Amino acid sequence: MKKVIMFETPDDIYRSYQKFLRKKEYQRAYRCLERLLKEFPDDAQLLEDMVGLTIIFWKKLDTGKPSLIRLAKIRSYWLDYMLLSKVEAELGNIAKAKEYLKKSKELQKVQSHIRAERRPGQAFADLEGFIRYKESEAIDKRIVQSLAIRVPPEKKGRINKAQYKSPQTARTKTAEVPFVEKSEQKATAPAPATVVPIPTYSVPVKIELLKGEAITSFFQQGISPLKETLLFIDYAFLTIQGGFDELLCLNATSAVEKYWYQIETVKKVLKLFHGRALLCDEVGLGKTIEAGMLIKEYLMRGMVKNVLVLTPAPLVSQWKEEMQAKFGIEFLTTDDEEFTSDPAGFWKKRFIIASLNTAKSAKNMPLVTEQFYDLVVVDEAHH
Repeated sequence: MKKVIMFETPDDIYRSYQKFLRKKEYQRAYRCLERLLKEFPDDAQLLEDMVGLTIIFWKKLDTGKPSLIRLAKIRSYWLDYMLLSKVEAELGNIAKAKEYLKKSKELQKVQSHIRAERRPGQAFADLEGFIRYKESEAIDKRIVQSLAIRVPPEKKGRINKAQYKSPQTARTKTAEVPFVEKSEQKATAPAPATVVPIPTYSVPVKIELLKGEAITSFFQQGISPLKETLLFIDYAFLTIQGGFDELLCLNATSAVEKYWYQIETVKKVLKLFHGRALLCDEVGLGKTIEAGMLIKEYLMRGMVKNVLVLTPAPLVSQWKEEMQAKFGIEFLTTDDEEFTSDPAGFWKKRFIIASLNTAKSAKNMPLVTEQFYDLVVVDEAHH
């Protein structure tokens, strides 16, 4: 009886790779390409497939970086060095990211025939903004770590919040209002961020009344001492602070194109600045969207009940339309009939958009200042 020895050709392995890629079985697809690259280590097409699989689809930057470096050295395209710069920035290697960005710019000048989906100038500007953001993020982490080292163990968790200033707060001028919006300059808009849906789970809950000894012991418990109460308040504060890693408002907005830098700004205002900040992005970067996301996040978490927006008169109707269409919040404005018919009652409403000049007029100022607003937004604050 003859023995038949079966073996796979490179074409068979490549077809298997394509099949696994279509099924999103990235681990198996990676193994196929790995086998092929052992036989053809300098094949540009295989290296390009490996880069696409590991970095674009699988999001394994460390795994895909060696293949990208080899591909960039083999064909020396400016687009390869640009992607390499972004990968290094994502991994926190800022010096390398800047080095590869510089190399990409130099190559692009002599490779104008190599076209990209976006204009090179815009793409480079976006990447520079991304590198600056990752650099500042790394600096913030180092500062926070150094502060953690300096605080004695017995004092950790007991920092006076009235005296504490975060590293960002020390470098940024803050206002006494929950947050203030300002727009004067101009910059580039990075690529839109991917919105991850928040998972929901159905948990069965059974409620029963306390009976017998259980209810007796409940009423016999003593009052918590002041120290325990303060510890509980600190615990609740830290729980809320840590809960802003995932934003609830991302899936509760419509017709809003959200960018990664807007999402990071909202998180930073919530976590580091506790809602008191100046939004000083340059013109056209969507500060109104950031303000709307902050308002929506606070409302969804039940942390505010009423909101006052102060804005120049020509922008009152624009604010009302954007808050209603994009965030589903119905505001009353100083342009509405409710204001003219009952000025005193108007300022007691939950959601108000008012003209700055109207609010600070001699007639309305006393009515405005006698109310308490959980959240105040001042647009065009430099006026």
